[in-house]
Amino acid sequence: MNYQFDNLIPYLASQKRLKADDYWVRSAHTQEADQLLVFTTKKHAYLEAEQNEKILRERCAEQGFAYYIQGHQGIQLIYTNLDKDGKNYRDTIEKKGDAVLGKDYIDTFNKVHSANEARWYSSLKDSWVEVNQRLNAFYLVSSWYAHLHTVPEKLGMYSVATGKRIKGRKEILKTFWDLGFLASRRRILYAASPSSGTPEEVLYLENMKKTMTHLHPYGLVRSAYSTAQKKMIKDCDYPLEDQR
Repeated sequence: MNYQFDNLIPYLASQKRLKADDYWVRSAHTQEADQLLVFTTKKHAYLEAEQNEKILRERCAEQGFAYYIQGHQGIQLIYTNLDKDGKNYRDTIEKKGDAVLGKDYIDTFNKVHSANEARWYSSLKDSWVEVNQRLNAFYLVSSWYAHLHTVPEKLGMYSVATGKRIKGRKEILKTFWDLGFLASRRRILYAASPSSGTPEEVLYLENMKKTMTHLHPYGLVRSAYSTAQKKMIKDCDYPLEDQR
């Protein structure tokens, strides 16, 4: 079964223009037309979104992904327990991630959009893989509007095993932490690249802080610690000590 976009993509595009009041004198779209389109396609768009999420979850399960995040920056799939004896981790996860999206995602996307509208959804296949020290990995396909398969109300982090959304910022941060990732500071939380920080580095900095009480507050060591901590906090979020 393939992803369905026939009603969903026009619905999302119209909703986006209405929300942003994105109309101008020579615009090919009008507010009245978009309001009518939203009214007539909403029911079918939500049915397509429900079916697409079912397909996404089933494909994630087939490929061994444990969680998926659908948000404004793209779709992120999290894989756990890579084979310690295996090689080419990134190639393995890349193939599995491509299998989840599938050729039908890309083909349907290109078919539905006119050349003029496609510019809004460019760079659909801009993907990469990150593997952390615990041999957990994520696959992220990034696009300005890559959650084309669902509606904004359904954005967030989901467990593939249960199909349920993980609600609450604290619970999401704790889940990422247990997997060996920090969370990137975005409207929808994603697993952050290990190059931006890891739980091990957070623990190291916390232990380092406890040994610096006797050092000069503006000395070289404390300054270096402060710089590293501020950089990590700026880019990433993680649970407090009593919430881990």
